[in-house]
Amino acid sequence: QWGNYYQAQLVKAANLPAAIELLVNEQVKGVIFDAPALRYYLTQNPDLKLTLANFYLARENYGFALPIDSQKVHDLNIKIVRMDKQGEIKAIVDKWLADK
Repeated sequence: QWGNYYQAQLVKAANLPAAIELLVNEQVKGVIFDAPALRYYLTQNPDLKLTLANFYLARENYGFALPIDSQKVHDLNIKIVRMDKQGEIKAIVDKWLADK
């Protein structure tokens, strides 16, 4: 969707490793994919001389799926807000998904 919006010449790949292979082999100029997945992939493959662009095409939020009648929703929401305010979420992202 974003590639089309920005009128990019798109080449579809079966998965992220296949897309990265196209990039490494200079068959494409870049890869559009979820930033957390890209960050993780690059941290797991530090030998690749790749980096993330310093901008995002879109921002998406993530969530948890719980049963409708779960008693944990309220407690989970409070814990997530506390973790965010105390910088714990950023610390987790920095530790596991830091740009390399």
